[in-house]
Amino acid sequence: MSGANARFLKSIEPISSFTLPKSERPDYLAPRSWALYPETKPDGAWETPWGVDVFFIHGTTSASSDGWNTNIDNVDSKLRLQSEMLPNFAGPFQKFAPVYAPLYRQVTLHGEYNINENSQKAFKLAFDDIDSAFQVYMETRNQGRAVILVGVGQGGLYARRLLKKQFQTDQMQNRLVATYLIESPTSEKLYSNKNSPFEICSTDEQTGCIASWNTINENDVARTKNILSRAVYWDEANNIAPTGDAKLICFNPSMGNTTTELIGEKLHRGSVNASELLQLDEAEIVENAISSQCVNGFLVVSHTKNQSLNTPPNSLARMLAPPYNLFYSDLAHDAAKRARITSAWLDKYGAKPAPPLPPIERIEIAPINKIEKILGTE
Repeated sequence: MSGANARFLKSIEPISSFTLPKSERPDYLAPRSWALYPETKPDGAWETPWGVDVFFIHGTTSASSDGWNTNIDNVDSKLRLQSEMLPNFAGPFQKFAPVYAPLYRQVTLHGEYNINENSQKAFKLAFDDIDSAFQVYMETRNQGRAVILVGVGQGGLYARRLLKKQFQTDQMQNRLVATYLIESPTSEKLYSNKNSPFEICSTDEQTGCIASWNTINENDVARTKNILSRAVYWDEANNIAPTGDAKLICFNPSMGNTTTELIGEKLHRGSVNASELLQLDEAEIVENAISSQCVNGFLVVSHTKNQSLNTPPNSLARMLAPPYNLFYSDLAHDAAKRARITSAWLDKYGAKPAPPLPPIERIEIAPINKIEKILGTE
């Protein structure tokens, strides 16, 4: 990591050791504990077509030095979440499916780049929040529906552990459309071995697979080093460990696979800078804006003339997910296609859960009369 970046991270280092955040664990039965939460409960899996939900785990939105985890009511963090993270990275999925995005006590930026005893505890606390949110979602809203799992930045780390913990049965694996790990460095070794029930998305019609990518501009050495310095995974003891020099998964959203060929601008469906937009429909889609190519585990993208799709060259900007989505339309197309394939397969082969029983009807108790009274012989 460059000296400037190291100095910046040092400037936001928490002044004390790990302590529990001031805010209590969010109550995920309450809609206020979710950044995105559908107002009405979607149809259950007993309906046709088989429904699909999106469980979205946002990335780092806090550069605070106030502790190792960020309180969910942190003003700056919530502003960046609502104005940048959700419009650009949850937006593509909102076009075709209900999206559930829990608020959680994320690890602060310093902790994400400095793995030590304090950050280990911070990551485990953040995952506990995500795990609780997912369990509440499954118990109260899922209704047997298929799931797209999405994690951005550090959110991808929690998505990977959710896969390991919550998607181990055949039933859950059959209902997994895909897992998208956006700007979240993920080692190929995790999913290329025979012991993993999940494969890397190598075709655009594959389901239940892993799609992960990290974008860099050509010769952007600083961003490359930033990505590698936060490339971590959960080891067998569920501790955070560095990925080291393991090759990262590189999925190209424009093609829906892991090709290493150069994909020209004509095949690019569209970028979007949706930051600070109140309505996603207002986002201007910039088609044919970039070429892209997987090179040594990184998705190298060409420079674009559109000024809204360029990252300011400062330490904070390089360490966070970009405030725009270069593959907005490509991602929406890819995820919707896999959702349709999964839904059709489940409609044909899946075990449909029974619909809920109708409400219990109250029946008035009839009065009991003696036969003698009825006959008048009493």
